[in-house]
Amino acid sequence: MADIRKQSENILPFPNLKERLIEKGFDQLQHKQFQEALLLFDQAGELESDHPEIELGTVLCLFELNRFEEAKEICNSMLQKGIGDYYQVLQIYTSILLQQGHYNEIITTIEAILQEGNIPSEYAENLFKLLDFSRKMNVNNVENSNNDNIAEGSTLDQMLNQCDDIEEHWTAIQLLRNQNVRRERQTIETYLANPKKSPLIKSALLQVLMEQEVDFDISINKFNRDITIKPTELLDSREDPFTKEVLTILEKNVLNENPTLYEVIKEIWFRHLFILFPLYPEPKEANLWAAALHIIALEMQGFDHDRHSIVSKYNVNNEQLMQACEAIYKIEDISS
Repeated sequence: MADIRKQSENILPFPNLKERLIEKGFDQLQHKQFQEALLLFDQAGELESDHPEIELGTVLCLFELNRFEEAKEICNSMLQKGIGDYYQVLQIYTSILLQQGHYNEIITTIEAILQEGNIPSEYAENLFKLLDFSRKMNVNNVENSNNDNIAEGSTLDQMLNQCDDIEEHWTAIQLLRNQNVRRERQTIETYLANPKKSPLIKSALLQVLMEQEVDFDISINKFNRDITIKPTELLDSREDPFTKEVLTILEKNVLNENPTLYEVIKEIWFRHLFILFPLYPEPKEANLWAAALHIIALEMQGFDHDRHSIVSKYNVNNEQLMQACEAIYKIEDISS
């Protein structure tokens, strides 16, 4: 019996078992199989404690399973022990507090971090916005302390749907990036369907939905058109073949002669597509939009140009070209 016990203690795990469990855990997490992923991270944790990737994977699973207290406890431990990327863990930790409505804790935590200074720029803006949001929520909670019927997330709805301040809308979007947007589905759908709301903010909201791989249908009104889309099926406009075709034409006609102008054109084009998204310029003729972008960039840079020579160079219809230029200027007015 003693020999059998001694042999079992000497059995080695499969080579790279821990790494395989971690990889499979994140794969399951990506496919939203949160319970299965959690089991894999638990198994990996038995092989090595306080491993950054294992701890992070476990926290993300618990968060998605709404097991916030457990997730918060692990985050707190990671922060104290210095496990993983400090600010990444902090971002998750504050997201958990946000979900629980623990605004005082958020304020105390962020204020302590700010006093230490030296916050990386990629995290600083979000922390400041979250601090400002939590302070507003704290005030609202005090003012409404006798009202038990206030809906969770009502402040986000106020920031987006009951307010016309674009800065407030941008703040709301930054906050949505730090939480599960599915919980704010009604708030987001209300904004997207409202024809009076900003097309720019609608595009930013769609981007958040794409980032979080939302797979249900969303109705959106944009430029007097009602469409229904599924975020998981949308393609980033920069990766669209039509987008690339227009840039290829411009590379041949502008890049070698004036690289700076070409960069200006790219910026205008990407901005135009972002605000239109998920719509595309019509008619979908690459030469036409390449010519229009060329003219707009020249005019914005204060250069003289001969419209007829550009019509000839790109082989486009002059009237259609004027309409395309007008459409670009309209979008530029929205973005300014």
